[in-house]
Amino acid sequence: MYHKEEKKGHVNMKMIYLSGPITGRKIWEAKRHFQRVSIILRRQAARLTNEKVEAWDPTCISDADFAWETYMKVAKEIIHDPKISAICMMKGWENSKGCMMEIMWARALGLPIIYEPGAVRA
Repeated sequence: MYHKEEKKGHVNMKMIYLSGPITGRKIWEAKRHFQRVSIILRRQAARLTNEKVEAWDPTCISDADFAWETYMKVAKEIIHDPKISAICMMKGWENSKGCMMEIMWARALGLPIIYEPGAVRA
């Protein structure tokens, strides 16, 4: 079960941004982790809320020849997209400079924060 920071009121989650470590990992390993979390989130949302939820997986652009700074600029734009309604912090996020920036942006926007089971809570 994924855990959400306490927020008052109903949260209509349509698009969840996945935040997990990519740098320093084999890309196939990171992609598999992101895919697994995405599948679990969609199934859980369907079971608990009967809503369709999509997860935005940043590994879909990780094959692009971006510098880290460019990648983070893209990530910031996506998190600020009004379609993003929550962020899911994945295992290992606390050791990732990029994930630290992503959770900061999400908090500044007031987005609900969900944690993958076993992930460190901030």
